[in-house]
Amino acid sequence: MTTINISLPDQMKEFVDEEMGGGGYRDPSDYFNALLVDQLKRKAEEKLEALLQEGLATESSAVDKKDWDFIRGELESGGGRDRIINVQQVSCIGKAVTSHGTPNLVAR
Repeated sequence: MTTINISLPDQMKEFVDEEMGGGGYRDPSDYFNALLVDQLKRKAEEKLEALLQEGLATESSAVDKKDWDFIRGELESGGGRDRIINVQQVSCIGKAVTSHGTPNLVAR
């Protein structure tokens, strides 16, 4: 693991201390790790959304508006937040439907 040092104004340091106390973080490192993980998830979701929008904009899209509405609902409800998606490994997104009719994303 790599160590980095950051400088914070006193007011921001006080904020971090308050967040640690109320958020169940062991130390400032734990707090900043959680912030970075959240940011990485947001970036992955943004990238996925951009890829899905790009796919929907093409005539040959395998994912239609109904599928995108389902995916957006999953992300907004938190259902997709626990899944880590490596967007760089997804070269093309297609649609698969399980036996109970729930759309799943598959990499092709």
